[in-house]
Amino acid sequence: MINPFNGINPVLMDRLLTWPDIWSCDFRSFFMAAIFNDLDLDIEHSQHAIRYTASLGLRTGSRDADEEISLQEASLEIIDAERAEAHDEESIVRVELLTPSSLPGGRLLQYGEYWEKYRTEREALLQKGDILIELHYIPCGLPVTQGVPIYPNEPNSKAYHATVSAGPTQEYSEGRFWCYSWGIDEPMPVVSFPLVGKDVLCLDLQSAYQRPLSFFKYHLNYNEMPRLWECYRAEDRDKIAARLMTYLTHLDNGTLPTEPKHLPVTIADFNVPGIRNELSAFLQRRRRQQSARQAVSA
Repeated sequence: MINPFNGINPVLMDRLLTWPDIWSCDFRSFFMAAIFNDLDLDIEHSQHAIRYTASLGLRTGSRDADEEISLQEASLEIIDAERAEAHDEESIVRVELLTPSSLPGGRLLQYGEYWEKYRTEREALLQKGDILIELHYIPCGLPVTQGVPIYPNEPNSKAYHATVSAGPTQEYSEGRFWCYSWGIDEPMPVVSFPLVGKDVLCLDLQSAYQRPLSFFKYHLNYNEMPRLWECYRAEDRDKIAARLMTYLTHLDNGTLPTEPKHLPVTIADFNVPGIRNELSAFLQRRRRQQSARQAVSA
């Protein structure tokens, strides 16, 4: 089982947010490459093309045709292939994976060093008429789109969300946005967005997210309490703890299925009021058992 959670893995996000170099150097590269491949297949026979470009807030000047874009700082843009041939290469759609440095701070999260520049370039992009897709996988970070409920305290807020934003038009002077939100242990959505004419593309976030996990699964330690535990809503902490204890129990017993959807979790089976202490005690017992087995085998 690559990912014991239905959707975003809080243990991976905990590691990415406490070790920023892994986020910027590894996860971002793998994830953006997965999205690129998915979208490239979808638009292969259309009038559009996809390419890497420097992320908003990180670009230092105008884009040169021969400029090499590092995947560690890359976003994606979709352009009209015919306009590109005429050297009119303005993008139609941009896809951004938000990072801690491009956020306006948040719970347990410092004010992002690139937030002001990101916000300025974001507004300019929308005013130009582009579609902007922003993927917000950081539960402790504030939204960059006004109107998205702030997690964890505001009603209807969820830990993760993706927005599709369009700039102002004659009909919508303030612009528009569509929000796809999902919570802990919930599958990630399929995001749809318009292109020129009647073309609509769909981006399967679940598929794109799962592929990098095949690399990161060996770097995750499920025997430790999440460091960002306090950034989650109480009921979400219950879900994380119940899922971890269920997963590790089946792993140790050799009864682990291949997909998390085949591993049902019933929170009522656990002592919810004290579930943090229960998880902590469970992990301590498991570490002791593993140490004992290693001592015997040695």
